[in-house]
Amino acid sequence: MEEIFTVFWVIMGLLLLMLLLAALWLLLLLAKSLRLTEAVDNMRTLSRLESGRQDAALGPVLAAKALRDCLNRMNGLAHQRGISLILDPFEQSIMVYGKEELLGKVLENLLADAICHARTTVTISVKAEKKQVSISVSDDGGRIDEKDLPYLLEGRSMDRSGSLGIGFAIARTAAEKMEGRLEAADQHKGKAAFTLLLKMVSY
Repeated sequence: MEEIFTVFWVIMGLLLLMLLLAALWLLLLLAKSLRLTEAVDNMRTLSRLESGRQDAALGPVLAAKALRDCLNRMNGLAHQRGISLILDPFEQSIMVYGKEELLGKVLENLLADAICHARTTVTISVKAEKKQVSISVSDDGGRIDEKDLPYLLEGRSMDRSGSLGIGFAIARTAAEKMEGRLEAADQHKGKAAFTLLLKMVSY
């Protein structure tokens, strides 16, 4: 009888192990599927932007509101990864020439990359000078090879995680739709920074 119970528990243990392995395999498949879905969505977004199907009238956009809304959307990802989002003080009345939806696409892609690669902190800064507004996103996740910077924004290079840098291509295209531009700069002291430059709207 004791031998029967021993065999029974061995079989149960093996079945439980098989169930756990099957569950792990399903979770891996789900994660892969979600990444694939995200990649397809990003490709569609980029295609719509480049084809002009998301063209719309541009106008004044309050930078503070756009940043606040975007940070609210990205707080969950930052909290999950233990990253602090720091928005440097700036003039809250600054208006940029663009469209809130397009500005959101730029900021979300820059912040998502920064959060995923930062060690502890992502910093956002806004400056207005000479009828131009610069919105910079920097992180402390390490330097980017200077020779890769021009290709990274075009989606013709791998990003810092080894994936195709499609998010940067979306951000660059959205910036250009607002008659602005996106610049990448490898800062000193192990920081990488990406800056959106837009026209300032004066009243």
